[in-house]
Amino acid sequence: MKIGDLVEYVENDSGLDAPYPRGIVVEVPADLDGSSADQVRVVWYTSDNQGWWNTDKLEVISENR
Repeated sequence: MKIGDLVEYVENDSGLDAPYPRGIVVEVPADLDGSSADQVRVVWYTSDNQGWWNTDKLEVISENR
């Protein structure tokens, strides 16, 4: 995932009804070893929320080029 990607929250047991929340990745920190982090900062546009989210609970809907 990278900054500008459109993501959707897809945790299977979230209890949320479709459509799932969608948002934009606004920050992707690098781990100390230079690899991609396990969390990214997302600003959700389908709900009034933002914060750090585990990448295994997110699906990229549209990639930023």
